[in-house]
Amino acid sequence: MVKSKRKGVLIISEAVFYDENQNELFASIYKVFRPYFIDNTMVPFDRKIKVFGVNKSFEEIEEGEKIPEYLVEVKTSKRGSKIESIKFIKK
Repeated sequence: MVKSKRKGVLIISEAVFYDENQNELFASIYKVFRPYFIDNTMVPFDRKIKVFGVNKSFEEIEEGEKIPEYLVEVKTSKRGSKIESIKFIKK
């Protein structure tokens, strides 16, 4: 049971899993985001995976409220080889 009130759902495109830098990306995300459930039932033509978890920057929600969805914004170096920052944007 997750007790934090700062829950959210990350919406992650399936294409990320085919990216050559996916290990670095997920390592960076999981440093600040703690997943507790992955919903990988994808709808045809909407190839996204939902990852439920907690993060201190998510807004607080009360029991019974709908868990908000967030997109992941990744800022990389000019060459695109190093992740500089990750930001969660409420959808």
